[in-house]
Amino acid sequence: MTEHELAPLYCDIMEELKARVTTMSEVAWHLRPPSNASENRHSHFMFEGLYLQLRKVCELLSRGMLVIQAADPAFPFRRFQKEYRADKIFKVIIFKVIQNMNPRCFPRPISGGAWVAGCIEQVYEHSPVFDYKALKDAYVTCDGVLHVWKLDVLQKPRLSELNQDFVKSWVERLLNGLNHHVVSLPVENRHLFVRMHDPENGKVSCSFASKAK
Repeated sequence: MTEHELAPLYCDIMEELKARVTTMSEVAWHLRPPSNASENRHSHFMFEGLYLQLRKVCELLSRGMLVIQAADPAFPFRRFQKEYRADKIFKVIIFKVIQNMNPRCFPRPISGGAWVAGCIEQVYEHSPVFDYKALKDAYVTCDGVLHVWKLDVLQKPRLSELNQDFVKSWVERLLNGLNHHVVSLPVENRHLFVRMHDPENGKVSCSFASKAK
């Protein structure tokens, strides 16, 4: 996949991710403690919805890294593109393939940066927003909450698992960490710099550049 094809696809994924995370933020910070059985039930359904959205966000992050890896002509992107099984996305695509081939495809927050003749100078990279283990653990946690078939089973002994702090910590991590981030292509000194809120239109924008040496 060429850079011309890759950029809009990654931006589309991040645009959907931004919408989901923003909505999660709006919901999570406005829920109040339930005062009766009816509100308790409503609160449960709202939190269950947040866990579902977080699981979708984990899948979007994984697919974003999959798109980045497609810059390598040898990577079988078409074969993985339509994969819908989460266990294969994490165990095979992310861990065995991407993490081993290009661990720097995990998003890293950046600050500073000045563009000079197609290169970026004075950019400061910070620790990755997440690693493989954190992403997988978040997905497994969401799965454990959602894959319970009887509502009364979840409400009684497992209601504590609907942890508001867990959801909020991921929302804050993504809102702050992805706001302006970089991912590295599996090509020497080639990177995709991403703004989640372009000053001109508020949309996600991506720019390819090399780092000045």
